[in-house]
Amino acid sequence: GDALNKNDVAKAINGADIVVCSLGAKMDGFSKPVDMGVEEAGIMHILDIVKETRADTPPRLIMVSSTGVGTHNDVPWLVRPLYSLLLSAPHGHKARAEIAIKNSGVPYTLVRPAWLTNGDVTKTYRAGDGVRGYTVSRNDVAHFILNECVLETKWVNASPSIAY
Repeated sequence: GDALNKNDVAKAINGADIVVCSLGAKMDGFSKPVDMGVEEAGIMHILDIVKETRADTPPRLIMVSSTGVGTHNDVPWLVRPLYSLLLSAPHGHKARAEIAIKNSGVPYTLVRPAWLTNGDVTKTYRAGDGVRGYTVSRNDVAHFILNECVLETKWVNASPSIAY
């Protein structure tokens, strides 16, 4: 389905106990993000659908966000200028999505990975409030989400950062 189509989103989350949203702009090299704002639009659809159809029993919402959203406390000092320069616009969309989630009353987890790589599952990542690091693989983020956010409830209404 299409995250920008509310009907597609409604079909995708129908009856779900947990909704994982890992939408985001992709970078075209180091130049310009492509599909910017898709995460914000997708989250707004999810929240609207939950409000309209499941306000009494909302699913838990897990959103993959990014380190550096809202604050740079979880970004290593050396790359903070890069985050501010290249990622301010896409992070603005993620920040608005995070705020909407926090204000919705829906149980949530905002997973904030460092710069995503295409590496293997290593299980050597660190996760927690303000964890700093330069990278983490998409596969390790998926491992974290499944094992610590879906199968466990340790991170409900929390925003853990994840990095090596």
